[in-house]
Amino acid sequence: MFTREFLSDVRRQALRKRVWYSALDVMERGILSISAKIIDGVKSTLLNVEIVKIIAKLRDACKSGFVRNLERHGVERVRVIQAVATKLGYQGLLHFRVILGSSGTLCSSIIINR
Repeated sequence: MFTREFLSDVRRQALRKRVWYSALDVMERGILSISAKIIDGVKSTLLNVEIVKIIAKLRDACKSGFVRNLERHGVERVRVIQAVATKLGYQGLLHFRVILGSSGTLCSSIIINR
């Protein structure tokens, strides 16, 4: 259940990051604004589903270009590297973690067992 404070914070963050108008259409902005101002807690399942979709849209719009590219190409690249390493004889490779830190830095670790 979404609370008034949570929805207000989502709206405020979207306005600060300048994605409120570019990422959402008039209807979506209205749903979030009215829900944040009038409703104490969202109880309707249908409204909850729509708010989740709107928040996901805002979350995606707030991501930097680096994060978008990492999500789009990074996972596939890791799979290719694992396949090549397995073909070269590193059978125990299958532990490759890609971690995106809160500062936007990319950290990775590879554990190779021969």
